[in-house]
Amino acid sequence: MCSDVVEIITGLSCAELKTMGAINEEHWVSGNLCKAIIDDDEAILDELGALAPIVGQACRYGQLLDKVDGHYEETQSVGWDLVRDLWHATQKLYQD
Repeated sequence: MCSDVVEIITGLSCAELKTMGAINEEHWVSGNLCKAIIDDDEAILDELGALAPIVGQACRYGQLLDKVDGHYEETQSVGWDLVRDLWHATQKLYQD
């Protein structure tokens, strides 16, 4: 999701970010792009340049404030690496 709050905070709208080629569509940012920014992927950060922190805000505020029709809230509140995180937690439970 890309929230209108992004414009209030950054001065750029989601539509402008789309026009600049920084996000996928006017109303959403791909999970892969958000994950790359949050994980400090140097290639993506270099590609986006000064727009990287703004897109990062779109990722954060879109997930916090917007709701996706037809999705339960928990589908928007899990970590990027859900399967890995659950596997590590399960391993910890069964360690001696």
